[in-house]
Amino acid sequence: MSASSQRIAARFLRRLVVAMVLFFGLGTVLTNGLPLLATPEARAELGDIPYALFWFDFLVGWLYLGQGVAVALRRRGAMPFAWALAVLHSFSATAVWLWFFAGHPVEHGTLGMVLMREGFWVCIGLYLWRAGTSG
Repeated sequence: MSASSQRIAARFLRRLVVAMVLFFGLGTVLTNGLPLLATPEARAELGDIPYALFWFDFLVGWLYLGQGVAVALRRRGAMPFAWALAVLHSFSATAVWLWFFAGHPVEHGTLGMVLMREGFWVCIGLYLWRAGTSG
């Protein structure tokens, strides 16, 4: 692979990662922000999802959007911030799983989603580490 095609591939991959992070952030803000505005009856129809998780995911969704901008602008702190989000989600996932194992009802989709978010940020952190700090 020539040097110019490697640069084109790297640029495409970085743009893809930026798009994924921004899409993930926007989706997180919307899917967790709307239930916060809903009535308790409407939230009950969503299933057994801890209310605090809506707040956590809504607030952290804004951090995802900031991370997308940081990766797009090749900010030096993008890689450590991705790892910080991965660690933050490991605590969140641990809390949700402990809540579940304590006998509280939790939607199975929620259990999978907290693990998916953790894996997503580990992958983003690995990409930024591999691509160099600037992404």
